[in-house]
Order: sequence, then structure tokens, then C-alpha cells
Amino acid sequence: MSGGHSLRIDRLIQDYQATVLPIGLHRVDARVKLGLLVAAVAINVGFARPVVSGPLLLVALAGVLRSRIPLRLFALFFFAPLWATVLIMAGFSLGFGHTPLAQWGALTLYQEGVWLGIGAGLRVLSDMAWMAAVFLTTPFDKLLMALRWYRLPEAFVDAFDMTYRYAFLLADECFRMMTASSVRGGTRGFRRRLKGLGMILAQVILRAYDRAARIQQAMVARGAEAKSK
Repeated sequence: MSGGHSLRIDRLIQDYQATVLPIGLHRVDARVKLGLLVAAVAINVGFARPVVSGPLLLVALAGVLRSRIPLRLFALFFFAPLWATVLIMAGFSLGFGHTPLAQWGALTLYQEGVWLGIGAGLRVLSDMAWMAAVFLTTPFDKLLMALRWYRLPEAFVDAFDMTYRYAFLLADECFRMMTASSVRGGTRGFRRRLKGLGMILAQVILRAYDRAARIQQAMVARGAEAKSK
């Protein structure tokens, strides 16, 4: 994603949901999809085996293909935690096991660790595929209605609503700062790229904190505190 991030991610998702044909998961009730998502994640975490995570991933991918979700939007969900997944897989592969496969200096790659890493990676990818399939085929207001139908606490639903909406706003600011850094030569060289990324993330965290404080003040000024009591 480049340059004009004025086309915000949430706007891309809304435009897609407004123009898509009613096919695949788009035709399924939001309450059913939410229940399937929770069940899939619970099974994936409860059994924690590749023979379970693999089929769950395939089922989610089949739903994505049947619903004709654009690859660009699906990738936003599916590949977002990829760097963390790779680190987890590397940690398992290098830190667990007793059957060496390869060695680089003090680092040893273990067969048992590789399988543990593959299993962990499959679980993450499976959960993200299910989340993408549900969130991209369900308008956000219908998701909130489904959460309320399941009798979740109103405070949780409101917090989820605000988190979802402001996460995209902060991501948009992060992309704009990364683009500005690239234009100014801040991505030339590995060390400079890391330093620039660290400064950008620090700014995003500070802006998130500042925005949260201002939102809280605005809500209190409108009587939110009085209503909560």
C-alpha cells in the first residue's frame, strides 16, 4: 500500500461490502458466522494440532474463495501477524527438541521444534483466515448487533466498536508517516530503516494515548460518566 492512504482501509472494506454480490458467506446471518468463528477458534486452541488447524484453515479459505473476497483485503487480515508468526516458528524450531537438523554456530535447528513451529503457525493462520472470512463478509453494524444478540456486556461491545474504528485511523496515520519517511530517505539502509520505524511506532503510541485522553474528555463532557453510574 502506498502514497495516498487517504483511501483508508476501513473505507475500502465498506466500499467492497456495499457493492459485492450476495454470494457465499455474504448470505449467512451474522450471528451464525460469529458463532462459527468462536467455535473454530475454540477448537483450534483446544486441540492445538496440525491435523485440526490444517482442515480449519482450508475450510476458511474455501469460504473466502466462495465469497469472492479480494486478495488485497484478505491479505490485510491474513498476513498482518506474519512477522510475529515467523518469530514464533523460529523460536520453537531453535529452542525445543533433541533431534538436530542443522546447526549455525550456537544455533541448532531441531526436528521436534520445526513441527511445533509449523503447528503454531497453522493455528495463527487458521484463526486469521476465519476472522478475515467473517469480518470482510459482514458489515460492522451487523457484527455489533450479533454481539448484542449473544448478550455480551454493553461495555464490551462499546469498547470493541471504538477499538475497531480507531485502529484503522491509527493505521492510516502510521502509513502516512512511513510514506513521509520514505520520501525523505528514512528507509535507506537497514539501520536507518529500523530507527525510522521505531520513531514512527513511538509516535503512533503517543498519538493513540493523546487521542484516547481527548475522546474520554469529550465523552465525559457529554455525560458519558454520569450514564455509566
